[in-house]
Amino acid sequence: MSRGLRFRPAAALAIGVLIAAPFALGQEPSGPPPKDTIFARKILMGAIDMNMDAIETMLAPNGKLDAAEAQEHADTISIMLMSFPHMFPAGTNQSGSLQQLPREIYEDQLTASVDRPTCHDMR
Repeated sequence: MSRGLRFRPAAALAIGVLIAAPFALGQEPSGPPPKDTIFARKILMGAIDMNMDAIETMLAPNGKLDAAEAQEHADTISIMLMSFPHMFPAGTNQSGSLQQLPREIYEDQLTASVDRPTCHDMR
């Protein structure tokens, strides 16, 4: 294959990106209405809670630990938690009071959480 023929697909792709970029940048960000997003968060938190309850039941004093089932529940929780950052778009914060708290109220909690050892420190 000659050099000119290998260059054509790359050039076509570059031209296509340059032509389409202004149209993509001009679009308004869209998404579901805030009430739908809040409802989806509640459903997701309920599903995480059900999976946590299943694991806690296995770990109870009279519970029967099934490692494969516990791992499945833990994997499901992990996957669900990956979607959490995407479920807090602007406009879905119903309690604006949290952002208006004076720093003195929660500053001691911030320093206490920094001083706590983590599982990586215990190795």
